[in-house]
Amino acid sequence: VEQPAAVSLEAVKERTQLVSTASSSFKKGSYSAANRVDNIEKALNMIDGYVLNPGETFSFNDVLGPRYSSLGWKEAGAINGGKSVQEPGGGVCQVSSTAFNAVLLADLTIVERSPHSWPLSYLPAGQDATINTGAQDFKFRNDRETPVIISAEIDRKEKNLTVSIYGEPLPDGRTIKLVSEKTDSIKQPADEVVEVSSMPAGTSEIDRQGRSGSKYVTYKEYYDANGNLIEKVLSHRSTYRAISTIIHKGPDLPVSSGGDSIPSEDDIPSEDPIPEEDGSDEIIEVG
Repeated sequence: VEQPAAVSLEAVKERTQLVSTASSSFKKGSYSAANRVDNIEKALNMIDGYVLNPGETFSFNDVLGPRYSSLGWKEAGAINGGKSVQEPGGGVCQVSSTAFNAVLLADLTIVERSPHSWPLSYLPAGQDATINTGAQDFKFRNDRETPVIISAEIDRKEKNLTVSIYGEPLPDGRTIKLVSEKTDSIKQPADEVVEVSSMPAGTSEIDRQGRSGSKYVTYKEYYDANGNLIEKVLSHRSTYRAISTIIHKGPDLPVSSGGDSIPSEDDIPSEDPIPEEDGSDEIIEVG
């Protein structure tokens, strides 16, 4: 029986080098909420050390599984229906987005990717990848002839996370840089007013805050070993949709009949009444 050719340790090391790395920070505001950071660490641990063999496709939703409280995911900030909400697994999109950058820099093949409802500050606009249980996924494929390995880690002290790709380096010492450019703005639609019969008459509140949208294109810039730009290639396009403000309002106040009536003795005040405060309606922001 013919034995497979022996592979030297040097050859293995040559084919298993750091190909790319991408980092993002969770220092700002609610990004550093304890539950969110726990979800980030949980997701990073699930993808760390993953070996993607030639021809295989990596799916974030398949690897992480459903983000349910019963599976250990904690309630944290997420986007649902154009609104900021608290959901189990909030924060995992920062992991998928950071991985998206590492995958692009490693020149792997993107199979499926969707941007968020709006740009998020932890990465440049146009360079994010949202995921959602049973819906949006981030998938990429290894079209190389050799395996790639995912490394993922968190630095709680510095409040950042890093995703790296190990494998056979890009040919001839090439490197890739990502450049995103805004190409268009999308006007915010008109407000939507929804009557809610259970609300008090004459009241209103904002259910969803509207916002304008935007469009971006992202390019891959390829550089040679000496740092010279070789080519600039369109990688992908991103559209952050414009959404309308949704206002919930109660039924209209009843209209006075306008007829004059003679007040009863009980209705006549014995002294000047205290002036009432202005009762004009306010729009209250919710969420």
